[in-house]
Order: sequence, then C-alpha cells, then structure tokens
Amino acid sequence: MAAEDRTRLLAEGIARAIDRRAFLKQASTTVFALIAALVLGRLSEGKALADDNGCSCSPPGPYCSNCRGADCYMHDGYMCYINREFYPTGCWSSYCNGRGRAPGYYLCCDCFCNGGSLSCGCRDFRTTGTPVTRPVHTGNSAS
Repeated sequence: MAAEDRTRLLAEGIARAIDRRAFLKQASTTVFALIAALVLGRLSEGKALADDNGCSCSPPGPYCSNCRGADCYMHDGYMCYINREFYPTGCWSSYCNGRGRAPGYYLCCDCFCNGGSLSCGCRDFRTTGTPVTRPVHTGNSAS
C-alpha cells in the first residue's frame, strides 16, 4: 500500500470519527474566548506586569520597550528621559503586599521619548532600600 493511500485512509477515518457540528461549535467557542481575552488585555505581557499582586505603576502610556531597571532608556527606537512634569523626581514607589513574592515595592518612573511626543513608563521591583513617596499632584509643573 502506497503512502498516499495510507494517508487518504487515515484522513477519511478521522473525518468519519469527528462530529463536525461539535467540532465547529468547540472551535468557534475557543476562538471567541481567545479574542475576548486579547481584547481585555489578559494575554498582554504589559498588562500582566501591571496587575502584579495588586500593586501597579500606572504609567502615562504603555511600559517602555527598553528600560534599565526603573530608568527610562528607549521606547520603539526613540531615546527616553525621566518626565518630571508631574513629580519633582519623575519617580515614585508602589507598595506590594507580598502575595506570591517577597514584600517590597516597585520603583516607578514616568518617561517621555522622541522629544516628548511619546510617553511611557518603567519600573523595577525592589525588596530593600528606601521607597520614594509620590507627592500630591497639584496641577502645576515641577521644574
């Protein structure tokens, strides 16, 4: 028996064994669930990082594509710098309660890139050191 005949018989056997209606229903349900998950951002790495153990940095845009710890470096090929528009240091701390990891905090920094036309943020998890408090934003720019 030739390989082509064996392949054809195997394919016919599988086609007869599968209930097409149930297969299409399950496939459409799976595709819908995947699309819904993508829309909600649950499969996005940035969103997963932002929801880590209830502590979040909430950057002014997405997380930068290339950080050095919490320091701004690059985003989408553009050089980035600390944005001090809202906070004197441009950085603050977000405490974490320790579920699933050691208690600590994220050092979060706002960044601007491409001369200020792009905004993003960087963060670094720390278990030691002195956290930076986030000053109350009054609406005035800090120099």
